[in-house]
Amino acid sequence: MQQCEWTYTMTSGFGVCSVIANQLGNANYAAAAQVTESVNATALSQTITIVTPAPATSKSGDTFTVGATASSA
Repeated sequence: MQQCEWTYTMTSGFGVCSVIANQLGNANYAAAAQVTESVNATALSQTITIVTPAPATSKSGDTFTVGATASSA
């Protein structure tokens, strides 16, 4: 029996994610039965931190930069 491993990375969304595996047969081996593996993806909490705040006061037309970091990168 041959064992195979794959790595899947979920980059967005949540809910049920399913991976369906098929292996074709050939002259020496019959096709393998289809296998489905499912996982429930949930949203993680995150923290946002202001690292460059807005100025305490400004007037119309002023331009300024604000910055933040998030634990989710």
